[in-house]
Amino acid sequence: MLLSDQGHEIGQFVDIIGVDRDSVSSWIDRCNQGGAKSPEDSDHPGGPRMLDDQEQEVLKRLFKKYPTQPGKILSELEHETG
Repeated sequence: MLLSDQGHEIGQFVDIIGVDRDSVSSWIDRCNQGGAKSPEDSDHPGGPRMLDDQEQEVLKRLFKKYPTQPGKILSELEHETG
């Protein structure tokens, strides 16, 4: 918001911060409407988790083992957890 107050345009935000124009525009709009704390994201709960805690740990281990092989990760995850 300091950059906005200093007269920087949205395109400059994109270059300086490395975010897309829609995000910057949304932050500025929320700040103008609700004050300094308003650009903070609210909770985004989403849907229920698909994997339980044990399955999550298996997935983390597989990501470390095969960081560039998503197909292998999915195959191994299914094999190990059913």
